[in-house]
Amino acid sequence: EAESIFVSAAKDLNLDSILCVKHTRKTDAAGTFSFKNRCFQILDEGFPIINARREITVLINPRFGIRVEYGGRIYNTIRYLKPQNKNANTEVPQKVSKTVEPHLQLRHSSDEWKAIWWMEDYNLSLKFLYELFFEKQQSAS
Repeated sequence: EAESIFVSAAKDLNLDSILCVKHTRKTDAAGTFSFKNRCFQILDEGFPIINARREITVLINPRFGIRVEYGGRIYNTIRYLKPQNKNANTEVPQKVSKTVEPHLQLRHSSDEWKAIWWMEDYNLSLKFLYELFFEKQQSAS
């Protein structure tokens, strides 16, 4: 019979920290981090708390949930709800809709319109083009 080639893992090796999904994040001033639009707080459990803006490794495993690895130690986490800002205004101001009233007196083809708008008629435009292109050529030659 063949000899087994199985090698057992070392006693101090944590397989759960190896067989998990790992993401990197940075902590904020409160010792929290966000992952998938949710905030988590790192539980220190007697160890020194992780300082702000430190890069941590988030370990995700269906067996233990979400943990954090930093400086060779693994920390547990809890869901953290950020407190509401005391100065935050919760009332949404009403939008003011403005409508512009058209000038009722300035309707097209009214007398007020004709007083401010001057437009040549078709015959004047043709006369101008005729003089521009044909009469100048005759006088130049």
